[in-house]
Amino acid sequence: MSIMQRTHVKSVAKRLSILPLTLGALMFTQLAVGANTISTPQDCPVTPYDGTTSMDDEFGYGAQAITECYKVRDHARVVISIGHPFLTRANGVVDRTSGRFFSQLDHLIKNYENVHGMTIGKDVEVVVVLLESGGALAATQHATFNPIAGGAPMPNPFVPMIEQAMSKGIKIYLCQVAARNLGINMTNKIPGIGFVPGGHGSVADFQLQGYALISMY
Repeated sequence: MSIMQRTHVKSVAKRLSILPLTLGALMFTQLAVGANTISTPQDCPVTPYDGTTSMDDEFGYGAQAITECYKVRDHARVVISIGHPFLTRANGVVDRTSGRFFSQLDHLIKNYENVHGMTIGKDVEVVVVLLESGGALAATQHATFNPIAGGAPMPNPFVPMIEQAMSKGIKIYLCQVAARNLGINMTNKIPGIGFVPGGHGSVADFQLQGYALISMY
């Protein structure tokens, strides 16, 4: 083999030796891009919160300029943990007419879809886990909704809101531990709500999958 041929062979071998490193770098870059954790910064609102009123008109001139908009607008993941069925007001009084989270569902929808132009179920995955006494929200009727302690089961007044949430692509799960304690099964569970074996453990598992936690107690 001539000197020129040996030089050519060494050159080819060297190029082949760095090929795995190059492919590895390309794969890493692709994974980083695919994660898509932060979108290109965008202004908000895409559409006003109520469809017509600007932030400056609602809160005063300059309000929009100092508003921190959502940075992650695709591949976002949120898990909402609900441990109590009713909303507690600022004065500490439990409002039995307001279901925790579900009575404020409209705010979440407007902030995602109007203000930030995101579609629930596509650009953002929203998962709700009902645990502890919050599991009562998964029942079509339950004694929890009777204002008289120890009274008979009464219809769940928040069923329409829960059904609206599911129709928007929000996934809802009931902790089976809570279901046992509250007497909820397939006969009195709201159709469409799934189960998780344990509420707290499942919330932690969703977090390990990359879901950001909103805890509502």
